[in-house]
Amino acid sequence: MAVIRTTICILLVLACSTVFAQDYEILLHRPQKAGDRYELTALGSMTEQMVLSGKQQVIRENRSSLSCELSGVVTVLETDAMMRDKTIRLVVSRCVLSGDGKSYENEVLAKGTEVIARLDKKRETFLIDDKPASPEVEKVLGLFFFPHTSEVTDDDVFGTRERKKVGDSWPVNSSVAARDLEDEGMRVKAENVKGSTTLEKVVDVDGIKCLHLSGNMELTGMDFPLPPGFTVEFSDMSAVLSGDFPVDTSIAPLSETGTMTMAFVGKGKPSPDSPEVTLSIEKSKSTEIRLRFLKKS
Repeated sequence: MAVIRTTICILLVLACSTVFAQDYEILLHRPQKAGDRYELTALGSMTEQMVLSGKQQVIRENRSSLSCELSGVVTVLETDAMMRDKTIRLVVSRCVLSGDGKSYENEVLAKGTEVIARLDKKRETFLIDDKPASPEVEKVLGLFFFPHTSEVTDDDVFGTRERKKVGDSWPVNSSVAARDLEDEGMRVKAENVKGSTTLEKVVDVDGIKCLHLSGNMELTGMDFPLPPGFTVEFSDMSAVLSGDFPVDTSIAPLSETGTMTMAFVGKGKPSPDSPEVTLSIEKSKSTEIRLRFLKKS
């Protein structure tokens, strides 16, 4: 009998813990303020491949890859109407680059270099000593800093207004995602946008209680602006994301990781009298960013 009573007690405890499990507000977009400062540690990589072929022969082929490590102190100088960073200053601690199969590291920016990143007419510009950054530096910094040009936030696509418990999942907002992509010049039907977000667990990051969220999204049948005479034969894009979001929603995410891959095939004639050619493009990008917030100076 004692065994039966013990078993019943255990089952009751488990049932109660499930019913009364804590739920949390899900907020992905966290307001930023001018003067916010944080230490940034980031890793990123990118690969690109473009093949132009015709009559079963390769006409042109380009391949490139790079990986970068970046660290420094970031200060938010200006925010937009949605409380997102619009202008920031980065004081570099380390910025090294390797790529195209080369094992050595190339210092892209020296320690102490000050970079101003600013959103200007929907384009991110990078200034070093009040001069535009070189294309190589722009490409590296563009891995980690990108402009907020849309009024759609991550909450609109990946978030939910309902409080959630650990283990809960919910679908992405396909309609909002499709409309937002169309504003960026990429057309896709809402039914071709699939994905979900999951509250995986509660974690401690530098003494701060955080929700570890993961998300994924896949898009098929996308249509891109192409030159006359060209059509899209195949297109696919997928993204896998995760991050640590403090339970205190006044604090910005402390870590974010993401991997994006894209494949595209288009066919057409460069001119009416030209033979048909096939353009194949494959791209991948991954980033891992960690932040540690500092007291305002």
